[in-house]
Amino acid sequence: MELSNSYDSVIIGKSYVSIIFAIVQKERHNAQNMILDDERFQLGDKWNTNIGELEKKSLEALGRNYNIDCLCRIEQFVSQSNTLVFLNEKMIELGSSPFSNIKELARKLPECFSTEFIEGLEQIVPETFDAQVDAFFTKTVAQAFENQNVDLKSLFAGNSEPLESIFNRFLSYLKNDKLITNQLHYILQALFQTLLSNVLSDEESRYLLSSILSPRYNVDTKSLEEELMFAYKSMGGKSKTAKVQDFEIYKGNLEYILLDSFEGLIKSREVFLFGHFGEELPFKCVNEATVYESINVSCPIKHKFSERFTGKRIIFSPSDRMGTDFPHWEVVIDDNSVAHANYVFASYEGAKPSFHFKRASEDLYQSLNSIFPGLNKTDWDSQISFTQGKDVWLENVKNSLSSQRLKIHSDLGSECHYQGRAVKKLIYCGPLRGRFLGYFGYLLNIFTR
Repeated sequence: MELSNSYDSVIIGKSYVSIIFAIVQKERHNAQNMILDDERFQLGDKWNTNIGELEKKSLEALGRNYNIDCLCRIEQFVSQSNTLVFLNEKMIELGSSPFSNIKELARKLPECFSTEFIEGLEQIVPETFDAQVDAFFTKTVAQAFENQNVDLKSLFAGNSEPLESIFNRFLSYLKNDKLITNQLHYILQALFQTLLSNVLSDEESRYLLSSILSPRYNVDTKSLEEELMFAYKSMGGKSKTAKVQDFEIYKGNLEYILLDSFEGLIKSREVFLFGHFGEELPFKCVNEATVYESINVSCPIKHKFSERFTGKRIIFSPSDRMGTDFPHWEVVIDDNSVAHANYVFASYEGAKPSFHFKRASEDLYQSLNSIFPGLNKTDWDSQISFTQGKDVWLENVKNSLSSQRLKIHSDLGSECHYQGRAVKKLIYCGPLRGRFLGYFGYLLNIFTR
């Protein structure tokens, strides 16, 4: 496919989100754009591939609004999966039903709800509650996508009882300064967003509870991207697999990008970066505090209990690890009994992931041995493998909430800086742009401007 040397926009990083973005640009503005598949730019292994009902309905809304057929059929590209949260000695399993999820929370964390409320759960018809929660998700997405000036306080207000009572009880519980409360608050952020903060608004806490109530879905990204790319190219869209060799920045402006292919110099009015990037690039997205990166770990698991956990997302965050450089890790066991883990570490300048391979191996083995008693340590050590992960988190430790962060359409995370200045025409759309309401807020930030 012949490429031009000038575009309205170049979108760097191929993912289902960036392809949707390219299609929306064409639908809205008839933009002459190009998707550049530079493998260094990735949105993540989990963040945009394990989604809840709010995010699924958001993708459906984008399909309806911009005539993207495969998004209208998003059910065909997702599969439900359970999440296991280990809170020290307690295991909380979140499944496919909002009622079963709230009942599991009440059973495992009775201090979160009153005795009267827990007893009252027995009087609720599960199907009625599930339908009410689904209606709440539908209302929330409709309001968010139809009204750019939506009132955030009404956005996550429960439609009726008992949903609003559940929200209020949960918010009250999270405000308790107890170790297990802080631990749960941290784990929910690690699971459902890329911002780790000690101070959250009521709306953010309501989003986290919505994520607990919701079924979780794994996205078949390969199939979805194939259909989206077909739709994009049928509109005249261009794509190229290449590496950006150089970003030419002059007086705070991005002048052009240089590809490592024969096309060479490409000029564009705007360049959008759909993925995080490392220290090898001349600019960086502004980070207020510590960035946490991840190591992908794989190892076969030979154990009689492994089938019980196949396909489930299992997260560990011991209470004594909160606030440390190694705060959490998670594991999924595939159909071949291979454990695929994501080990999280604080990324400091000059540090390499390989520095932490031994610690990752030990922590993962100890956690897995707690659910697979007698796991063979010799086999584990001899068969384990490591690669650099793609997921990142931003730690934001503040004494108070930032009004700039608490906006759906905030530009707080969109700037790239070079020599202390924001680069014009270079726009960050990677995972750390989502500072508010997790992946749901990210989709709103990107697509409802």
